[in-house]
Amino acid sequence: MLSTVILGCGTKQRIQRGICAFRMNIRRHVAIEVQLYVRAQIAAKRAHEQLHLRKICSGAAWILEGLMESHAGWNQDHWVDYIIPREVVTSSSQVVTVRGFAVCGLVSKIWTQWAEPLEVMMHFSSTGRRMRRFEARLGDAALGMGNLKIGVREQLRLRAHPETESLDANEFSGRWLFEVSR
Repeated sequence: MLSTVILGCGTKQRIQRGICAFRMNIRRHVAIEVQLYVRAQIAAKRAHEQLHLRKICSGAAWILEGLMESHAGWNQDHWVDYIIPREVVTSSSQVVTVRGFAVCGLVSKIWTQWAEPLEVMMHFSSTGRRMRRFEARLGDAALGMGNLKIGVREQLRLRAHPETESLDANEFSGRWLFEVSR
C-alpha cells in the first residue's frame, strides 16, 4: 500500500497528506457530478445522466474504500473496485442515495472478486459544491462477506447494462455487515 512506503525522512507523512488531499478532491468531484446529474435528469438527457452517474459511483467507490480501510473487518488486502447502481434517489440536490452493489476484491493466493449489497447516502452543502457527509452501508450480515461471487463476464455485462437484475437485490436480509460514515 502506498501510504506505508517509507522513502526518506518525513516522506510517509507527505504521502499520507497527499492521499488525504486526493480524497478531498474526490469529494468535490462527486459534488460537481451530482449537480450535473440532477441537471441531466431535469433536462431528460438520459445519456448525460448515465455518464454522470458512472462518475458519481466511481468517486463514491474511492471514498468508500478510504473509509473501509479503518474498519476492523476490512484489511489492506481488500478493495472496492466499483459500484453498480440499481436505484438512485435525489430527494434534493443536497441528498443523493445510491442503492445497488459494490464489487469488492481480495488479493491473496488467487485474485477474487464478489459483489456486496450497498447503500450510500451523500449529503451536500446548500450550494451543492461541497460534500458535507458520506454514509455507507455495505454487505449482508446474514450472508457474510464475499459470498456473492461475480465473474468477469457478469461484471462486464453489469457495467454495460446496470439496470438488469441478475444480482438479486431482493434477497438482502436487511442487516448490514459494515456501516461507515464521514
